[in-house]
Amino acid sequence: MKNKRKKIVGTKAEDMAASYLRDNGYEIILRNYKCKLGEIDMIARDGECLVFVEVRSRSSQKFGTPEQSMSGAKKKRLQKLAQYYMWRELRKEVFCRFDLVGIEFDGHEKLLKLNHLIGINL
Repeated sequence: MKNKRKKIVGTKAEDMAASYLRDNGYEIILRNYKCKLGEIDMIARDGECLVFVEVRSRSSQKFGTPEQSMSGAKKKRLQKLAQYYMWRELRKEVFCRFDLVGIEFDGHEKLLKLNHLIGINL
């Protein structure tokens, strides 16, 4: 039951992030890209730049903010996933960056805050 709720909240956060990015001029190319290395939440285009987007959400700050939940291991995995995507799907390297969209919900899954970090360091 807990995993099902987590999946629903995660999907809601990704939907909000996609809507926010579209409203701010991004073209959403792909959502939930899966491969043998893992999953990228979203791949978008911001002008000529390919953007790999990680969406993190929290319903409480008990364990920190969504942005603080991005571990070093997750950053390394995201970097490897991006390299794999460019090699496998594009067959070339392109100018890209990594963004993080942090979403905070209240206890009833109502949006409290959306924070878009552009060009996070991996």
